[in-house]
Amino acid sequence: MPYEFEKPPARGEPGSRVHPSPKPDRGAGIVGVPAPLGSATRASGSTRLTCGYGNSRITRGASSVTRSSGLASRRAAVEHRLRPSDPTPPVRERAASAALSPYRERHDLPVIPDTWSLDPVPLGAAAVALVLYAGAFRRLRCRGRPDHATLRCAALYGLGVTAGTLALVSPLDPLAEDTLLSAHMAQHLLIGDVAPLLLVLGLRGPIAFFLLPSTVLRPLARVSSLRHLLSFLLRPRVSFGVWAISLGAWHIPAAYDAALAHTALHQVEHASLFLGGFLLWTQIVDPARRRRLTVGRRAALAALALLAGMVLSEVLLAAAPLYAHYAAVTDRPFGLTRATDQTRAGLLMTAEQIATLGPAAALLLWSHVGRLERKLHAHASVRKKHGGQKRERVGRLRSR
Repeated sequence: MPYEFEKPPARGEPGSRVHPSPKPDRGAGIVGVPAPLGSATRASGSTRLTCGYGNSRITRGASSVTRSSGLASRRAAVEHRLRPSDPTPPVRERAASAALSPYRERHDLPVIPDTWSLDPVPLGAAAVALVLYAGAFRRLRCRGRPDHATLRCAALYGLGVTAGTLALVSPLDPLAEDTLLSAHMAQHLLIGDVAPLLLVLGLRGPIAFFLLPSTVLRPLARVSSLRHLLSFLLRPRVSFGVWAISLGAWHIPAAYDAALAHTALHQVEHASLFLGGFLLWTQIVDPARRRRLTVGRRAALAALALLAGMVLSEVLLAAAPLYAHYAAVTDRPFGLTRATDQTRAGLLMTAEQIATLGPAAALLLWSHVGRLERKLHAHASVRKKHGGQKRERVGRLRSR
């Protein structure tokens, strides 16, 4: 209904009325909200409320109501604050899970694990890795070489530690061990490719030589057998061989099922995959700039590793279900069958290899071609310079 505004009569005119200021009523209604800032009168069947904020009255239909400005909104705001808050997300999730449990039991739906592990081995290894890198970062910064300890490298190293740790302590681990081959493949790709790549990128430059303090590094450097072992593992052919053997051997069905059946053997599998990936990416990225391989050979190594990974992924895509452990699983989540689960594992491996080794090979090949072009251009300019000098000498001889 439309509102009409009327101006009240001035003081002293007929019909004028003085309304005393009301006292706040804090006992009735909502605590802390004052009473209406005006007074109400009853005249000929209509209610009139004079507001204490101004000199206007609001008339609605037959009733003349002068409302206190902002009072209703203030009351609504206080009432909203005093209402009980909504249940927290975990409470809602538990309620939804409890409501869904009869449906799960009736329709035999699989339960996806959502538990996090507190295994001290990966958590302790992650803590040691972060502490060592923080010490090396601080030592290089204190020596006035912030260019060798950049925040970008520190972020990459931290992401590598995070990726490797989450692969072992997140709900992905029980899902990979008990239910899905594709989840197990994702876990292996994080441990054997993604985490080593990020760690090697974070160790570029001399920071790798400052990971251990001098009090620990000097006694270790005196152990000749340890030096020979590191030198042997860092040979390009040996590094590629360790990576290829660890990748291929652990995907043999007998070895794969044995690792799933024995916890200690499963940890050895994860350690060997990480070691092989770290050695391979050390040769491809060359973080310490030891130049054991030229840029062209590093590009060829990345392409060869990509080819080997594609061969294994094609075997997973084309073959029948290979692993008895996952073939015996009956309640797979997401409606996956044995064949689709193994196919997704092969697709995951293909996508990861293309996303990591593919760009590495392409960038190294591009750098190698650029270096060859610069060398050819420099050689041509030298030949042109020597040819001009030779023609100049011949001209001088003829002029004589």
